[in-house]
Amino acid sequence: MATESIGFEWRLHCENCANKELVREAAYEALQRIEPMLKGFEADEISVRVHIAHNTRVDPDYEIRITVELPGGHIAKGEKTDPHLPVALRHAVDAVRRQLKAIRERMRGEHWWKRKERRDQLRFLTHPTA
Repeated sequence: MATESIGFEWRLHCENCANKELVREAAYEALQRIEPMLKGFEADEISVRVHIAHNTRVDPDYEIRITVELPGGHIAKGEKTDPHLPVALRHAVDAVRRQLKAIRERMRGEHWWKRKERRDQLRFLTHPTA
């Protein structure tokens, strides 16, 4: 694993993973993409769990579940399945990032002020729009 640390604690649970160090390194690199989304929160208030299961019987797929718990009861989850571990991790992280973006917008109240801003823009248009 890399010597640098992420700005929050995270737990990894592996099922049927052959090389746990490679899986841990891949999960660490994937979670670095989530870190900028969590800058405004205290590190001890964030809980991140990564569950990786390698199904070897039916289809050789990796099932990835990433759960991020934030203060105020907000939860962001990403669940993806793919035969390739990096692809499954990337898709799960993308799902979590989309949810974290929506949570941050709701916490800031952007759904209120975006509408008013758009209303002001429409009011002062000089020509009609289709």
